[in-house]
Amino acid sequence: MSVSTHKQQKMRKLVRELFFLRRGELIALIVVLFLLVLSIFIRWWVGSLSIPAGEPDALLVQSVKELRESLAVLEEPAIPGRNKRKDTDEPQGTSLFVFDPNTISADSLHLLNLSGFAKENLLKFRKAGGKFKEVSDLKRIYGMQDDDFERLAPYISLKPEPPENIESIPHVIARIPLNTSDSAALVSLPAIGPSFARRIVAYRNLLGGFYTFDQLKEIYGMDSVRENILKKYTVLDSLNIKKINLNTVGYQSLISHPYLTKKEVQDILQYREFCDSISEAEELLNNQILEQEKFNRIRPYFGL
Repeated sequence: MSVSTHKQQKMRKLVRELFFLRRGELIALIVVLFLLVLSIFIRWWVGSLSIPAGEPDALLVQSVKELRESLAVLEEPAIPGRNKRKDTDEPQGTSLFVFDPNTISADSLHLLNLSGFAKENLLKFRKAGGKFKEVSDLKRIYGMQDDDFERLAPYISLKPEPPENIESIPHVIARIPLNTSDSAALVSLPAIGPSFARRIVAYRNLLGGFYTFDQLKEIYGMDSVRENILKKYTVLDSLNIKKINLNTVGYQSLISHPYLTKKEVQDILQYREFCDSISEAEELLNNQILEQEKFNRIRPYFGL
């Protein structure tokens, strides 16, 4: 047998092995072809059917209608002065009228569409003896929003009061020293409750004492009413201000002062270490350790 004939027989055997299907494989192929033809036929048949249009579901129609109405409301342009609060306990409409915050009743406050938090604080402030002397005092009520104040300010009418004097309050016998009085003494003043009295004492201790009444504005929650009361019925005993010895004070004591930042404290201590000692507080200004405004503010607390 020649080599050529042998190669031809080997090639025929390979072709038979590739294309010859056993009985099981032939049945599987026929089934697959049948399913393919059947699926093509079903798809063509379903596409040729005409489906009659049915009536839309009533519930679906109503849901779509409500959704469109909701979207229409959201697309409405914002109207200045309209209350955007979502509190469920507030009236939907706003009834604006001239009122005096010193005398308005709780029911009338409800008509102004204020938040319950602001109304409650306003009534507590009045109950504690506080008075609104200026229109801007209402803005200081905790919880009063800026847009509410702007909306109500044109309708505020304050009844003028006769000037007060220290004799008009019987239980105030003499002026109270602001830098040495405890919270119990401060509570005896009008509009100064126990919580606010403790706040005054706490901030006074951080400072080391008050050297001007303007520092009262730095107390959290201070308003013009309380500020005026403290100015009238207290006295600044500046001799009792706690001084800071720049040559012995430590980091923790210095950083606790409200007027100094961390960087300023570090600069002061580094300067003291460099110079061994500080002969006068003005060195901190002359050597640009503190800026002029900051130095003027804290100078009364420096002592050597």
